[in-house]
Amino acid sequence: MFGVSHNTVWVWHRRWLASGKKFESLYNKNQGPVLPANTRTDIEKDLRALYRSGLRGYPLLRAMRFRGHRVAMSTLYSNIHRLKLGVKRPQKRVKQKPQRLIFPLGYIQMDTMFPNGNEGPVQFTAIECLSRTRFVCLYPKCTPENAANFLIRCYHFFAGIKIVMVQTDGGFEFVDSVHYGYGQRRQVHPFEEMLKRLQIPQKIVIGKPQQQGRVERSHRIDREQFYRQFPLEQWGEFLPEWVHTYNEARLHGAVGWQTPKQALEQLTGKAISFDYSLIASVDTRKYVSVSRQEHGQNV
Repeated sequence: MFGVSHNTVWVWHRRWLASGKKFESLYNKNQGPVLPANTRTDIEKDLRALYRSGLRGYPLLRAMRFRGHRVAMSTLYSNIHRLKLGVKRPQKRVKQKPQRLIFPLGYIQMDTMFPNGNEGPVQFTAIECLSRTRFVCLYPKCTPENAANFLIRCYHFFAGIKIVMVQTDGGFEFVDSVHYGYGQRRQVHPFEEMLKRLQIPQKIVIGKPQQQGRVERSHRIDREQFYRQFPLEQWGEFLPEWVHTYNEARLHGAVGWQTPKQALEQLTGKAISFDYSLIASVDTRKYVSVSRQEHGQNV
């Protein structure tokens, strides 16, 4: 009638008989605090003493078993956490303020990017860190010779300002690889030789792409607003126009929502003109896959 199991009925019946058939014995009793699973109150004393002596892991388990306690590793550490033996006091974390990198006028970050994967052309990028003005070239391969050619073009492109530093990563196109154990020494590294000729110091950043943040962020803009908007065979044709748009028409939030050229003229206090004919662009039509031509698509 009441949905009570037989076991519960017999438990109540025994309690009723043991109390001398008193009705109050059938009331629910307070069982006290419910202990978590794997609770072993018989090992608390030895566990506290051994844990405070510095034993951990299997040495602690062996010591407990040597004292006659048959306990598993999981049960052992469940009781350690229950007794709060291994709880460390929370330490106050001091929030460090983010350090803003301060660059002088004429500080150039250089890097490379493969917009079409390793099979396609490589883009060499140089960005002036303070004004965000950029110079970009497309080359068929990523080589030290092309890096040296890009450097001399970049030097003439930024003729209106003095280049005080060129910052690069540890790529073989920018750095003599023997200094970092990557290969054999060249007789003359073209990029480093060109830096000496132009009397420009070089800063090498290895394993810290966040310090190349300005040029890396500009690569994302190139992918989203240029390379994804035009087909591969038209990249070389429209690249000078895109660099001109970036420098002189596109507003940049990092320089107060003005164009990079306006920011550079404001910093130098004089009018500056750029020669976009220095931009080297390869014929990207040869990188179009043969399968597209075979299927008769417009190439």
